[in-house]
Amino acid sequence: MLTQEQLEAYHKDGFVIARNVLSADVPGELQSITHDLIEQSRTAVVSDDVFDLDIDHTDAEPRLTRVKTPHLQHPAFWEVLTSDSVLQCLKPLIGNNIRLNNSKLNTKAGRGSKVVAPETRLPEAVLSR
Repeated sequence: MLTQEQLEAYHKDGFVIARNVLSADVPGELQSITHDLIEQSRTAVVSDDVFDLDIDHTDAEPRLTRVKTPHLQHPAFWEVLTSDSVLQCLKPLIGNNIRLNNSKLNTKAGRGSKVVAPETRLPEAVLSR
């Protein structure tokens, strides 16, 4: 659940950081699943309905830029997105009528070719190559 201060910060800044929403084991579980998905991508030779591949992607060195709709690739992502703890953070921000339109999991392989810029509306952000 968000505090009044967090709600005010959201309305002022356009974002909020909600800490300790997930149990301590969830990030590690999702990271492990993500590694498994990267392993599965080794056989991909072109981007498809599941993976967006970096131009340097090979079976020897898989390099993804994105896992498309991760909530459809593994149930753990769906469980997090629809968990009570996540929904309790969202409801004060956007109301009770919540619908998932899409999801994506952006990744950046070491020594990958693509520049990854943060998605932000803050004027202080500096984007560089």
